Amino acid sequence: MLAYDGRIEEADRIIVATGGKAAPNFGSNGTGYDILKSFGHRITELKPSLVQIKTETEVVRKLKGIKLIANVTLEGNTEYGEVLFTEYGLSGPAVFNISSRLGSDKTISLDIMPEYSREDIYNMLIERISFNAKLPLENFFVGMLNKRVGQALLKYIGAEPLSRYAVTLSEKEISRICAVIKNWNFNITGTMSWNNAQTTRGGVVTDEFDPVTMQSKLKKGLYAAGEVLDIDGDCGGYNLQWAWSSGAVAGISAASNT
Repeated sequence: MLAYDGRIEEADRIIVATGGKAAPNFGSNGTGYDILKSFGHRITELKPSLVQIKTETEVVRKLKGIKLIANVTLEGNTEYGEVLFTEYGLSGPAVFNISSRLGSDKTISLDIMPEYSREDIYNMLIERISFNAKLPLENFFVGMLNKRVGQALLKYIGAEPLSRYAVTLSEKEISRICAVIKNWNFNITGTMSWNNAQTTRGGVVTDEFDPVTMQSKLKKGLYAAGEVLDIDGDCGGYNLQWAWSSGAVAGISAASNT
């Protein structure tokens, strides 16, 4: 027997496949958590996942629309891939994937030249200065980095005015440039809302369900599948595959459970 929203429904077998809380415009309002909780199941903390990360905007809003390939580090985890600067923070596949690891850490770090070591970058900068001594700093990174990214980086380390010649860069400034290229920190202010999230982090505790049948260990005839359970994967169709596979298992098991 299922009692919810003022109604009572009776069935021998019930499959809860209501989704999570992500993308509520499609009807994902968390109903499934309440249903399963009413049967005694525990729910872990629910957070938006595969979602854009909001940061302090002083730097990122000036780089809005620029994409680059970077190593993205958060909570000791690193994702490699495309990063998109936005007016509110960071987006792109690498950021989406690592958003599921967001915890107490309030800093996200970008390595915007992951294919090179810090020493490699230092040598590249010294060589560029030697061949382009009178190149204005505003154009110093052209051909090495996106022009606007390079300008933002120089402003970030305090190398203004950008009308200066490259030869005026001090040893300290060059070292600082190398450090920021390999570890550019952005202070996190949160994530975008459930409306922007592709999936839910958290959900019904998986230990309380049989992984072979998807049947509840607490209530015979009760099954769950998909995002309502505490399982979330990276970008690339993994969450869809989990929904399809667990739904198929739950359906077959419920139908054969006589």
